[in-house]
Amino acid sequence: MEPFKTQSHPLKRVAFAALCALAVVAFMGKSYETSLQALDSTTHAVLAQRVAGQGLKPVLPIQNFTTNQIQNPIFNDHPFTLFYLSGQVMRMLGPAAWTAKLIPTAFSVGCLMLVAWLGTLIFSAPAGLMAGLILMLSRDFVLIGTRFHLDTPMVFFILLSFGLMLRNKPLWAGVAAGLGIWMKSPVALLMFPSVGVALLVTGNLTKKKFTDLFLSAVIALIVGSGIWLLMGTLGGWGWVADYWKRQVWGTAVAGRGTGGGSDFHFGFFLLRHHYLPWFWLVLASLVWIGVKRQFKRFEIAMLIAAVVILEGVIGAMHFKHYWYYVPVFPFLALIAVSSLNGALMRWESKVYAGVIALGLLVPTLLVATPISLGPDNFPAIRRFSPIIQEFGSCEDQVLFINGGQPFGSDLDSAYELGFYTGRKILHGECDEGKRLIDQLHPAWIVVTGENREKCVSKEAGSSYPVEYRFGNQYLISRVVPKDRVNDLTPLARELKAPDHCIPVAYPDDPYFPRSH
Repeated sequence: MEPFKTQSHPLKRVAFAALCALAVVAFMGKSYETSLQALDSTTHAVLAQRVAGQGLKPVLPIQNFTTNQIQNPIFNDHPFTLFYLSGQVMRMLGPAAWTAKLIPTAFSVGCLMLVAWLGTLIFSAPAGLMAGLILMLSRDFVLIGTRFHLDTPMVFFILLSFGLMLRNKPLWAGVAAGLGIWMKSPVALLMFPSVGVALLVTGNLTKKKFTDLFLSAVIALIVGSGIWLLMGTLGGWGWVADYWKRQVWGTAVAGRGTGGGSDFHFGFFLLRHHYLPWFWLVLASLVWIGVKRQFKRFEIAMLIAAVVILEGVIGAMHFKHYWYYVPVFPFLALIAVSSLNGALMRWESKVYAGVIALGLLVPTLLVATPISLGPDNFPAIRRFSPIIQEFGSCEDQVLFINGGQPFGSDLDSAYELGFYTGRKILHGECDEGKRLIDQLHPAWIVVTGENREKCVSKEAGSSYPVEYRFGNQYLISRVVPKDRVNDLTPLARELKAPDHCIPVAYPDDPYFPRSH
């Protein structure tokens, strides 16, 4: 497993630094201008606030929260590592979109640089840079990498374990794979079956390599089990059992919830429609690998094995979302450059110069101009949140009525509003709106224009005399004094969550009920 070595070039390090600058801009640039994107980011941010809500000691177990009145006493089925770290960042720097996403997006930058490193080890430095650029221009990887997801931090350690194994450091590779489990799931152990299959297929399996791989796997399991020992000790062993029952068994076999697709070939469908134009380059490279019989080379076989194993495992799951396939993208980028390596080596100086030019021009263009890198999913959040923070108290409740929100799911938009106001969000369908208003008398109501009349009764007008409209969204209030109505529009401030109002919608703990 000796990596391919190339001669040093005076522009090589500068080009890799330029690629890093591009990655920082792609994943982290102007994040202070945006709100948290839907699809789990806001949920994770609120959970992170809670886990770190009492200082250095984590608040465990991580309990899922619900905005409906019937609370759901189940746990969030993920390790607490990333939630805790991001929560501590928000405590130090203030809760906002950019602080919530800082650590996950930093791992996304790391993923891109690790792909460039792996491309250098397997092919050449120019090919590594090109693989990094392909990954950075892969739509779905960037979409997930700029959000508060757990996937790219796990992918970071997956890639690190592959690189360390290629550098003949099996013990450290095991540590990296084990730490990947701390981020999300046992998928972090991908390196072991991939390397094992590649060694068998290429006929390179020797006693020493088998021993190295076995010892590396043992270390990975020891390191990885540390998170479950910690979770059980600090949060209760019922939480650990809940994870394996719902997250592992439920996702892979039982088909919990409603995922993005149950078809075994769902991943291939996503790539064919969302991995353009690189999909065709990957196919061409696979043809080249077959014609040139490059699959007999251990490193190439390892990359292909990683993709096949991921597609097989994730495809067989009954429950899955498209971002489950995020670990596939780095390996596809590396496969894509396999057929280009010869040409890239001949154009080595031009490749370095081109990456350096991009590293100088693109960050300057994007950061120094008013170009937005991530528009708000729920634009009214910038108008409504300051108003809600200005009036009333942390104990106020906000009724969020589903329907007509412009981006993301209704539930994510509701969580987003809760994150930025610190208030408890009541989340209901239109037919529940009138009942919830009569029963709970929330301080605020958020409803879409077309639902204003049919979801909020006319009788509520006397109790909620103040209406503020932005776009097609209404903010209805019973706590804003009438003489302050004209003061609502000028209210504007940086979009931050209040650090003195931590959301209070905790469900009951089935293992440690509050009544005890």
